[in-house]
Amino acid sequence: MIIHTQIEGTRLAGNLLGDPTERDLFVYLPPGYDESERCYPTAYLLHAYGDTAELMVTPATDGERWRPPIEDVLDPVFGRVGVAPMIVVIPDGNSRYGCGQWVDSPVTGLFEQYVLHDVIPHVDGTYRTLPVARSRGVFGFSSGGFGAWNLASRNPDVFGAMAVLSADSFLDMTHKSLPYKYLDSIWPEAPNGPVEGNFWSEIVYDYAATYSPNPDNPPFYVDLPVAFPSGELIQEVWDRWLSFDPVVNVHDRLDNLRKLSGILLDAGWNDDYNLHWGHRLLSHHLTEARIPHEHRENPGNHGGRANERYQVALEWLSQVLDGELPDERHPSPPDQLREFARRYTDAWCSQDPARVAEHYAPDGSLTINDGPPSLGRAAIAEAARSFMIAFPDLQVLMDDLLIHGDKAEYRWTLVGTNTGRGGTGGRVRISGFEEWSIGDDGLIAASLGHYDQAEYERQLQQGAEEPQ
Repeated sequence: MIIHTQIEGTRLAGNLLGDPTERDLFVYLPPGYDESERCYPTAYLLHAYGDTAELMVTPATDGERWRPPIEDVLDPVFGRVGVAPMIVVIPDGNSRYGCGQWVDSPVTGLFEQYVLHDVIPHVDGTYRTLPVARSRGVFGFSSGGFGAWNLASRNPDVFGAMAVLSADSFLDMTHKSLPYKYLDSIWPEAPNGPVEGNFWSEIVYDYAATYSPNPDNPPFYVDLPVAFPSGELIQEVWDRWLSFDPVVNVHDRLDNLRKLSGILLDAGWNDDYNLHWGHRLLSHHLTEARIPHEHRENPGNHGGRANERYQVALEWLSQVLDGELPDERHPSPPDQLREFARRYTDAWCSQDPARVAEHYAPDGSLTINDGPPSLGRAAIAEAARSFMIAFPDLQVLMDDLLIHGDKAEYRWTLVGTNTGRGGTGGRVRISGFEEWSIGDDGLIAASLGHYDQAEYERQLQQGAEEPQ
């Protein structure tokens, strides 16, 4: 059974393409979901370039390639193949240029943040998930595989495993020729934006919008990595593309990768874009760093066996994610509350006060240093907004969470520079705590916050002593 909803992508607001922020979201519920009360691990399936969540679920039937509905791909996995049931989530990552590549860009939108802060909280709040990283995986094919790498390698506290299928990688080999193919396709005309029906132009502008966006370069808001008409490679721009390349950024993410419970690299050895070489090099780097992973190859090309590889990925994810199998436990209330506290921390760092308020019951309250309480979500959002305005670079760190039944003590450190309107310019680093009362709905019914007001005022004027 697949449930279709639309959610507001707050992190997509303001994208320079003017793409909609309301997005389709499809959630596959495994057989037996309605008849049970158990919680399930989740696997996030990211679609490829040129696709949408809707087309992945119900493909067009008039193209050169026929694809079955995704439900016909997933059902056998949890039926005939006998894989332990999981919830499969299919978010939408399409853009007017083809795909947001599941990364953050001011041009196409903040798609990484959209998944982390819009999609996952909605799914965990709506369905019976196991809302912890070790029970949450991500997988995808081509640009979706690239997105799986980006999301999991940067956010191991959110995703515990990734299956990377024929992903964009080793750009120096596989992608460097694309801008030249684009220029050849329009020669002798100069580049002037994507040309409808011209694949090379569309994909180059899509990559440029996600890897080398330039909000100060209208009307297309990109920097292309090749000069016209000379064909000279613009190294500074190309380096920006390379910073997204898994075979390059793997070296900066080794600590994150070691936290994952599983990494699967899977590609066809006849890939039309030679992406199997990217997987081979990435596996080599992981092996050099002694990071456990599986590297598989199959006889496929780029896309011909995608549905089969989705099934392979789900079977593999079921083996590396913690699921609710017989003799295993539900995530304990402390585990759920720690995940909640992590999301609450992220909300304070988001410059979006409504996200903070969402963690409170509709009639919840926030009291700071025994002052008058902020009652209801609107008032709580205003209280959060006052801090976010005062500290445009506000960061909140979760120091600890002490749990006592339906109460918790959330310990935090606030770091920021008071450069908001009327600010002193002082650097502040202050620690405090909130005493939470948690309601039956899992939200904060009341929070009593405390910090050293005198020290806070001193730091506003004189600045904080940074830790050694």
